[in-house]
This record gives sequence, structure tokens and C-alpha cells, in this order.
Amino acid sequence: MSFCPVYIPVGVPTFHLESAQDQFSRSCSLLKQIDSRFVCPEKMLLSIDDLCAYLNSIHPDLIIFQNLTFANAAYMSEVLRRFSCPLLLWTLREPVIDGTRLRLNSLTGAYSAGNVLTAFNRPFEYIFGSADEEKVILLRENEFINITCPTCGASNEIRIGSSNKCKHCGSYLRRV
Repeated sequence: MSFCPVYIPVGVPTFHLESAQDQFSRSCSLLKQIDSRFVCPEKMLLSIDDLCAYLNSIHPDLIIFQNLTFANAAYMSEVLRRFSCPLLLWTLREPVIDGTRLRLNSLTGAYSAGNVLTAFNRPFEYIFGSADEEKVILLRENEFINITCPTCGASNEIRIGSSNKCKHCGSYLRRV
């Protein structure tokens, strides 16, 4: 059996679906360019029922979980109930900021998903940006910084955007 990377794009239908559909199409295209084995759904997963039907059809070795729009913690909880493989949380940048209602509100959805991941002590990687941004296209592997643990004072080298614990005392480290 070969390696199976899976894309899980979630959201709710109360946001700007044209913007979400555009990001969904761009994200699928980028992931297929990175690795042709990426499994992508035929449509955006805009309900728990849609998500469950998709999850029943996949057997991932890696999950890229993307909040196309806001989606509450139930979406990530459902994924964690079923799978224990490595996970990357991908948040989209708002396509337009004009002082009116947010088109996607992806960051709030990622906050909910990140809280679930942290509550269940699941390590994950994180990336912020749209599919056409260089940092997302490259998915850089060598972006590390040194952080001093606020609890024990030890120096730790961590990957930018990831959730890491101190190698010495186990406290969570966050980039300031």
C-alpha cells in the first residue's frame, strides 16, 4: 500500500461560498502539484454529514485539514476520533478586507480546531496563507527558530508554525 496524503477542507455554508470555492479549487490544485497521490474530495465539506461521508472513504497517512470558512470544533473532533496520523492545520488568509463582513473567517475556525488538537494533546503543524502564497507553495521544512522555555529557561529549536513542547520540561512553547 502506498503513502496516502489526504486533504480535508471544511466550512459552513453561511459564509461567502464563491470565495471558499475558489480557495478550495486552488488548494486542491496546489496539493496535487506537490504530490499526485493527494486525495481530495469532489466538493467542499460544509456539514458534519458531508465530512463523515468523506472520512468513511479515506485511509490517510497524512491529513491536511483546512478551514475554508469558519467551522466549529466538531469537525476536528470527528477527524481525531477516527485517525491518529500526522496532521497539518492550514488556515486561509481573508481574500478581501474591506470593513464589511468577513468572507471566510478561516482563522476563527482554525482557532477552534487548534484548541481541540491541544486539548487532546495531538501534535500538529500549522501554516497560514492562501494557495498562491510562496510560503504555502514551498511548505518549507527548514524554518526553525530558537525559543527559550518560559518555564525552565531551556533553549529549544522549533519549526515555525508548529505546536511544540519543551524538550526538557514538557511545557508548551509559543513564538512571541
